[in-house]
Amino acid sequence: MTKALWIALAAVAVPPPAVWAMAASPPCGAGGAANSAYPTFCSIPRTPRDVRSPAAFKASVVEIRRAGQRVMRDTAPGTFELPIGDADIFSRSARADAAAPADVLTPLQPDTAAFASDARREASPPAKVRR
Repeated sequence: MTKALWIALAAVAVPPPAVWAMAASPPCGAGGAANSAYPTFCSIPRTPRDVRSPAAFKASVVEIRRAGQRVMRDTAPGTFELPIGDADIFSRSARADAAAPADVLTPLQPDTAAFASDARREASPPAKVRR
């Protein structure tokens, strides 16, 4: 038998009371879905309210793709190369940027020798105790 004939035979074989029982499901509401053994359309949860709209999703995707294009453009091959002859200029500017400020180079204590001797005394091990 063909598939269509089997489907037609199954539709005729279903007794009408079973169809009527399915149509007479309890109304949705307080406990309507809880009383039945099988899930009904009442048991489908409501649509969440905090879901972004399709336009918001699209805007987010477009922004992420644009950020990716900016990263690809900023890190393209040849971006970090130094032209011939500019290495000296770059190294001078890098050394000037990396130089420590003047206040870091001057000691905070006027007597550096006294500070060094105090540090050595505190760093030495304690005297041994004889028993």
